[in-house]
Amino acid sequence: MHSTKNNGLAAANNQPVKTLADHANARYFDTEALRRKALAKLEKSLGLLGFHVHILPDKSYLVTKLAFSYHAENLSSLCKFVQIVGAVK
Repeated sequence: MHSTKNNGLAAANNQPVKTLADHANARYFDTEALRRKALAKLEKSLGLLGFHVHILPDKSYLVTKLAFSYHAENLSSLCKFVQIVGAVK
């Protein structure tokens, strides 16, 4: 059996105890990471159709293609637009 000295573990198979702050930060990070991942997928789908997605200072999105533009107030409305143009089913 390996020694657990100085590694923060109480026994060979136990993990260190997480505090409430650790759990709260992990949930926030995961949510933010999922939002960024979803946005990247939507940008890629629209990009394949020739659209460009711009993030505005108020955290809304502007989708452009040649003389066309669409303002999406949030990620949900951007997702609905992507479904309307047929980039993602």
